[in-house]
Amino acid sequence: VQAYLIAQGESAESPSALEHMKYLAAKKNLSPRIYKTLHRLTIKLEKDSPEEEAYYPIEDVDLVQEAHWLAEELLQTKIPLSENS
Repeated sequence: VQAYLIAQGESAESPSALEHMKYLAAKKNLSPRIYKTLHRLTIKLEKDSPEEEAYYPIEDVDLVQEAHWLAEELLQTKIPLSENS
């Protein structure tokens, strides 16, 4: 997302990827799928009680694949996915 923002002439000075994604999600000219992906990547984990483990509140989402798709879409290039992903 930072590389995309810089390519668009935007300031991307924050070192936080989360801040970059939130900034991009506030833009009005993106496709619905990009908005949906940004939302999925920035959603907070949930806990039912303080002693329980946190969990991702949306089922059947592969966040690595989502992030990979977003990078390819924003940069308009194919990015090899490592074998460990």
